[in-house]
Amino acid sequence: MALILIADRSPQERNKLRKMVEELDHIVVEADEINYTKDLIEVHPIDCALLEQKMAEESELQLFSLLEKLKIPAIAISDDNIETPQGAVTIIPHSPSPNQLAKFLAMILNQDTSFNLNNTPNYSVLPSTKTSSSNESWQSIFSIQTLQNLLAIAIDKAGVTLNEMTDFPIIFQETKVEATNYENLHKQLTKIFGSEKICVTQLPFFGGFSGTSQLFFLTESAKILTEFLTGEEPGSEDFEQAQMEMLTEIGNVVLNTVMGTMSNAMTKNLEYSVPKYLEDTLDHLLDNMISSSAETILLAQAHFMTEENEIQGDIILFFQVA
Repeated sequence: MALILIADRSPQERNKLRKMVEELDHIVVEADEINYTKDLIEVHPIDCALLEQKMAEESELQLFSLLEKLKIPAIAISDDNIETPQGAVTIIPHSPSPNQLAKFLAMILNQDTSFNLNNTPNYSVLPSTKTSSSNESWQSIFSIQTLQNLLAIAIDKAGVTLNEMTDFPIIFQETKVEATNYENLHKQLTKIFGSEKICVTQLPFFGGFSGTSQLFFLTESAKILTEFLTGEEPGSEDFEQAQMEMLTEIGNVVLNTVMGTMSNAMTKNLEYSVPKYLEDTLDHLLDNMISSSAETILLAQAHFMTEENEIQGDIILFFQVA
């Protein structure tokens, strides 16, 4: 299994390629414009890129050259009778046959170990190919590094979704993902939140695997976001209700995107309970959400800001690996 980037302006063409690539048991991340494609290439450990040739050609960004420099094999997508662009391994039509695409991906991914993630053979973030049962632990199927990388990708995708929902672009920066345990999680979050009340959206999930995922908002960040996105002023009669509704909606989008990415990677269907919005101290929240015996907890910290208004804050996301 590998991480494949599909960059094409046509959602129909991306969907066709995605289905073929996922049939080969690979993980897919998509881009529909050139700048986001560049961001994905530079930030995430892409194994292979399928890139629309015209989209790359019409941009001043030299994406094929960038891919070549980073030693990421690239397949150009074009229906025109042209030579393979410099920096690309080969060229395929927009609707290749499944066998044709499978042949090229197999050749490329097995061609050279330097194409592996981060060009480090010992740093494998690829999951095991064995079939999982609902009773198996996540770490028996995925390495922790896999989960870390998938979570980072999912947070980026959630940021894109949030931008589409609002008229105020929100940019996620400095996303950090780490595996920890209950004791260390408590220590880390205590340093951030102290004993003050915090805002959290919680999304329980079950099915192919189960657990909970949460979004923690610093109190001040929650107030700033609410005022900015709803126009309600802190202390007003409707502010608390507006904050609850706004943070629940953001939490629902982010957590569903994150868990959907994880579910797709494991080819497992998930069912979700209704998201909950809570305000409480860290100790009370952790006691009710996380088992102190949880074997592995994934913690993601994302700094956010808005382009025009310079509003900044932090979102904390964690969920236990049962």
